[in-house]
Amino acid sequence: MEMLYEALQEKTLTLPIAQGSRMTTITLRLADFVTVAATTDPDRMPRPLRDRFTHQEVLDVYGEDALAVLAERTAGCLKRPLTEAAARLLARVAHGTPRRLIAMVRCARDVAVARSRPAIDIATVRDALCARGIDERGLEPGHRRTLDLLRRHGRPVGRRRLAGQLGMSVRLFLDAVEPMLLRLGLVHATPRGLVIAGFGDRVAEGGPRVSRGLWVPESLTARFRKA
Repeated sequence: MEMLYEALQEKTLTLPIAQGSRMTTITLRLADFVTVAATTDPDRMPRPLRDRFTHQEVLDVYGEDALAVLAERTAGCLKRPLTEAAARLLARVAHGTPRRLIAMVRCARDVAVARSRPAIDIATVRDALCARGIDERGLEPGHRRTLDLLRRHGRPVGRRRLAGQLGMSVRLFLDAVEPMLLRLGLVHATPRGLVIAGFGDRVAEGGPRVSRGLWVPESLTARFRKA
């Protein structure tokens, strides 16, 4: 890392050279250069390295219109046409992630081929999503199980405990499960862990609702809402 700092700040590169039992160094003068870097996890970058970049931009997630176009283009490359409704559904469940979208287009193409369908229509996409355990909100089994666990506890639950109950590492939970739930507003982060939000309570898998840590039947909460 120190060599990179030297190159960025001094435009020089100092290299160690072994000569028998002796160690010497040579310094190379670098030509002008431009450094461009990208990361999806800026918190893991050392602060001294991040501060050396003069221009720092933050990119937003892809919108559904752009993802729908990407879905149609990907389907074209796969030699299987994609209907507009199917492209819109894929764009919605991808949640701004192109690689997730492309993977789902490929899965839908495989379903279309297996079932001898000339095009990828919305029924084909739904079949592909069902095969992968993804619902039309874009939630995978891990997301729904997390919501169900939080709903059952009715209070904040730590990430380590949630990951253990899901049978995955904490790192995988932080990378693959928590971000989408937070972005969709289905959970809230607290110092004690994650807690389910009101909408997330409705999305969670079946069972009675939880209010202030008490089990409350759905029929009773519906009566309160009408009142």
